[in-house]
Amino acid sequence: RLAPKVDFACMLMGSIIYFRSNKEFLSHLDSVSASLRPGGLYLIENLPLKWASRRSFEPQTWVMKRGGVRVKATYRIAVKDELRQLIDQTITLEVNDRGRKKRFVERKVLKLIFPEEFKALVELQGQFEFLGFFERGRPRPLSRARTRRPTGPWRSWPLRPTYPSSRSRAPPR
Repeated sequence: RLAPKVDFACMLMGSIIYFRSNKEFLSHLDSVSASLRPGGLYLIENLPLKWASRRSFEPQTWVMKRGGVRVKATYRIAVKDELRQLIDQTITLEVNDRGRKKRFVERKVLKLIFPEEFKALVELQGQFEFLGFFERGRPRPLSRARTRRPTGPWRSWPLRPTYPSSRSRAPPR
């Protein structure tokens, strides 16, 4: 919780998947709502993922070179538990620093929060007004998922605190 309160808060680059459970996400929303002034805005930028597409689970690799240093990055995700919406994320960096080679690997289990689940959690938490799903760079809300766009259907999920809270939520089970 922040002191003093702020007008705007944001979570970028799909960081929403680092919550390991809905209970953790609800606790996070409690903290953010306590940190925003009335009329403030909380923007959550989520990464697109086409859950049913095998292509979403193909490894992504890119290389950067600068000053004799070459870094190859590989990002891959795999379904771990469909029922709990868990994925295994592996990020591998292969560094060649002028002949000296190092390999770094980070593995995490992450929880996906799908759009309708997100809306239900926001409603359960009771302290935010859901403003809609927006695609990056487009000022109008999405009315449906766009499956042909490479950036995916859901990007920005803005919330506005409701004051005073007309509901108190039951503790999550």
